[in-house]
Amino acid sequence: MKNYIRVLSLVLTLVLMFSLCACKNSSENSSSDVTIETEQTVTEVQDDVVSNNQVTSDASSQNQTVNNTSVDNNNSSNVQSVNPNASATPQVNICARVAKNTYIVGGVCSKTTEYISVSGVNVTATKIIPTVGKDNNYFIGQVKVNSITIMEIQAKETGKDLSEKIKKSVSSSATQQDLMTYSDYQPVFGLNSRGHYYSAILTYTLSNFLSSYEKESASYNIKETVNAANSVGAEVIYLVVPSSAAVYPETVPSEYKAASGETLYSAFKTIAEKSGAKVVYPLDTMKAHKNDGEGYKIYSNTDSHWTTYGAYFGVSELMNHISSKYPNAKPRTIAEMGFYTTELYGGDMLFSFGDDQGFENYSQASFNNGETKITRIKELTTMYSLKMPTNTLSDITRNKKSVYLTKSNEGASSFTNSNGNGLPSAVIVRDSFGRTAYDMVNDRFSKVTWLAEGDYTSVIDTINQQNPNYVIYIVSERNLLKVMLNNKDIALKNYA
Repeated sequence: MKNYIRVLSLVLTLVLMFSLCACKNSSENSSSDVTIETEQTVTEVQDDVVSNNQVTSDASSQNQTVNNTSVDNNNSSNVQSVNPNASATPQVNICARVAKNTYIVGGVCSKTTEYISVSGVNVTATKIIPTVGKDNNYFIGQVKVNSITIMEIQAKETGKDLSEKIKKSVSSSATQQDLMTYSDYQPVFGLNSRGHYYSAILTYTLSNFLSSYEKESASYNIKETVNAANSVGAEVIYLVVPSSAAVYPETVPSEYKAASGETLYSAFKTIAEKSGAKVVYPLDTMKAHKNDGEGYKIYSNTDSHWTTYGAYFGVSELMNHISSKYPNAKPRTIAEMGFYTTELYGGDMLFSFGDDQGFENYSQASFNNGETKITRIKELTTMYSLKMPTNTLSDITRNKKSVYLTKSNEGASSFTNSNGNGLPSAVIVRDSFGRTAYDMVNDRFSKVTWLAEGDYTSVIDTINQQNPNYVIYIVSERNLLKVMLNNKDIALKNYA
């Protein structure tokens, strides 16, 4: 009996020990399961963030792609909790197809962003360098896409990891009209968030394209103007504004190569000087000042025209020549101009994009009044507050809405300077670049007669009426062929 009790007791002890071991193992397995579930939860959060930022992969129509350009950055806080060292997620306002295999991507990002990375399957990896803004930096650049795919956009801040990806559905559709090259007045965006008009690119790339007939016609037209000016004792001066591509060649897209032969400008210069005209081409001066500081740009990034700061250097070279004969006409100093930086809405290159591509409405009336459509893209640029006594003050100094500072279809006008003793008079032929230089020119002459924008045919009659000391052309390099042939409707793209 005692032996039986001992055996039973031993059995019960073994059973009890086995039960305790089983409970312990169960507890350990339960703890492991919790760890796995936690990792899955983090993964699900990451997937949710990606999902919330991802647009539909159906890119069969342009409208579907474009309408998904808005970005909800509210989820970025979830990402930051996963990776506290991640860069701030950029805001993408533009994701527009502008040609076969080509997109323009743009938006705003933090002030410390070094570059915007754009990548993806069948997407040519691209780094877009932002430009400086007052509150945020902005970026806009060209990206090559080879098929329907997902474009992934990230920001990289100094000392931080790449940001959360913003995903956009894109397509390389061959049916999309080429918005970059179907007109001289379309933007071609390249490196460093800088755009160039297609015509500015062409003056940089085209060579040996003028026919002998066009050169003969140009020589005849220029000699006629020089002869008319000489008959009243006037000198003809061409202030040729270098193209944005010539000033910032490092930002021209790689598919466009610098001309290796006779350019439009070199052909014009030869003809004009043989005809007895003076040519002022301030390229070297402009390039020397293109990196003077934040906001002090020669050309705006999103506008095809020179800035007030760029116009200052061009007009200064013009007046340096004239002051050799009229010392009182020497150019104003930078201190007298009172330049300052301000942030304004983007310029005329952004007019090419529709309301469904990240922009609000604008009217033709507001365009004619020198206002841009309200966009989310802004630029730090220069304006001026004249520090010297003057009775000339154009609307340029009052328009502080946009970097677009010219008026389309500007009519003929004249200005008489009540402080003009010892100053010469001038007749000025101009394209849209002349408007930005209005104050700087008027202040240096006793009387200025401005022809209407793009009027290259009325100059001889105006010379005979006004008897000026100077006949001055203020025209951009990209419009030289129009000046040479007295035809404002000639398109450089026809020579490409």
